Amino acid sequence: MSGTLFRSCFRLVIHIASVAFRLGAGDVELLLLRHKQFFVTPYGKGQWISVWADGPMKWQLVEELVERSYRLVALKRMIATLDGIQAQQRTNNASYNNRMERTRYG
Repeated sequence: MSGTLFRSCFRLVIHIASVAFRLGAGDVELLLLRHKQFFVTPYGKGQWISVWADGPMKWQLVEELVERSYRLVALKRMIATLDGIQAQQRTNNASYNNRMERTRYG
């Protein structure tokens, strides 16, 4: 991954678990405004944001941020692989849903 860390999982900051993400400055500001559990990571020159992990978390948001963070630092071939995997998953899900519909109403 070109020697770049894209996220830091469960780092301890003041002895409270947190998850850090590398994002664009605009995304960092937006998350800080909208979600009180996010805070500026003490490193990364404003390109990193962390979320406290000691309570309930919005896992769908965490998943989106992990992917965004990864896409910022991953090599093009790694992103292409990820896109291929996601396309295959969508195809598999659509096929499964179609089979279920035919079974249910067929």
